[in-house]
Amino acid sequence: MGLQYKSIEKLESDRIELIEKMKTQKFYEGFKDTLTKLYTKSGHFIYELIQNAEDSEATALLFDLSNDKLVFSHDGKKLFCLEDIDSITSVGNSTKTDNGNSIGKFGVGFKSVFEYTNTPTVHSGDFHFEIRDMFVPHSIADKDLQHYDNTVFYLPFDRSEKSKQSCFLEIMGALKDLPSETLLFLRHINTIVCKFGTEQIVLSRKENNALLAPK
Repeated sequence: MGLQYKSIEKLESDRIELIEKMKTQKFYEGFKDTLTKLYTKSGHFIYELIQNAEDSEATALLFDLSNDKLVFSHDGKKLFCLEDIDSITSVGNSTKTDNGNSIGKFGVGFKSVFEYTNTPTVHSGDFHFEIRDMFVPHSIADKDLQHYDNTVFYLPFDRSEKSKQSCFLEIMGALKDLPSETLLFLRHINTIVCKFGTEQIVLSRKENNALLAPK
């Protein structure tokens, strides 16, 4: 586990200092490129999101894909804390314990999300933040952002190197390729819903599950 931070602002400050040093030494771009393209299969981060939701004891997941973004939400019991923000914005730093009492591990696989977005945004409990430069959490909380009972990720397709259409098609393909056996390897998740406009795919162990909707 990494350093124990008392505020997201201190974590942000330390990460900015780190990124500036990496950029000065001219290996930040290469490091970022390596992490985002470590997995040859497009949309690998989808499996990372599913596993994290499982670790947080979610029962229902929703992938809501549109032309310019992907919204992922789940009803996990364990909402984000500062240690989890540290984990998701680092490499090799996990808050996952053997007994599964933490939100889980965001491994290197999550970094493949930056192939599609520069600024993923997370809303969970009282935390509302976006991730900049892959490692820098920036709080976006204000009076209009209230407590979230669910965890929601917004992934805008804002990479200049990749068209929105390419992002949409690749992620749609990855979601459609999710094997129906996926739920067999999960203890808590009963339903995975994938929406593409008016089209919808549902993987479910049970009927009549209450599905999530992005707030």
